[in-house]
Amino acid sequence: MKCTQSGPHLTIKDIEEFEEFICAKLPAEYRHFLLKHNGGKPYPAHFEQIVSNEVRIINHVVRFYPLLSLPDGKRSDLREEWREAKRELRSDWLPIGSDSAGEAICICLSQSDFGAVHVTDGYVEYLGHKPDMRRLADSFDSFVGMLFDQKQHESIDVVKEVAANGNRDDVLQYLAKGGKITDRTQLNGSIAQTAAAHGNLDMLRYCLESKADISGALTVAVLNQKWDAMRLLVESGADVNEVYSDDGETPLHALRETPLFLCKERDSLEQYLRDHGARD
Repeated sequence: MKCTQSGPHLTIKDIEEFEEFICAKLPAEYRHFLLKHNGGKPYPAHFEQIVSNEVRIINHVVRFYPLLSLPDGKRSDLREEWREAKRELRSDWLPIGSDSAGEAICICLSQSDFGAVHVTDGYVEYLGHKPDMRRLADSFDSFVGMLFDQKQHESIDVVKEVAANGNRDDVLQYLAKGGKITDRTQLNGSIAQTAAAHGNLDMLRYCLESKADISGALTVAVLNQKWDAMRLLVESGADVNEVYSDDGETPLHALRETPLFLCKERDSLEQYLRDHGARD
């Protein structure tokens, strides 16, 4: 595994001071990872997650948190995540990273399951209890061993690549080769929904200008914490009360389901949506 955007080099003393701060010892293999990489964006990053006996999904690690961040103030670190998570998680769970859905990837620090890696299931917390934890691996090294490059395992989803990462020229080339603005990804997402999920403002502006279908894009932007995309869609006339899924989810519902430790501005964003006509 390689990591980019890692934090500054650590020493054993840095780790021992953090262990004293959280009153717990870290697993040896995770200590080794911090000393070698100090967090960062991993490659490969995808992993298979078992949701139920019949359902498996492809998830990916967005980043592993560093113990010490770079001094730019743009990225959180393990200390900050530990402080925030104490309000949401049991004290024996240490958030070490985040996944593509904004859930917390955690290491268990209790002796009964020491070193096991789990991911939160954040929806449960809104029923009044702590988030459920879904087990990913018995250890950090086992979890790292699960990571793979999705592009090497399946055909490239051209529509997704254009919508998620492309610019205006890319979409024009795609259309010139016979593609349509109504095409959908392999997971059945529209171009606007996919652009919103990845915060691709250039592609969203093209969709708006070309009168493409933007239904669901606003809710998807909120679900993925892409607030600039949310504001662009709202201020361009998107339906702030759209119903995105069969269970009646709207942008306002999606915002309320966003944990506070992922969105400290949740109250002001809710007021923003209400000011533009969102209602319960």
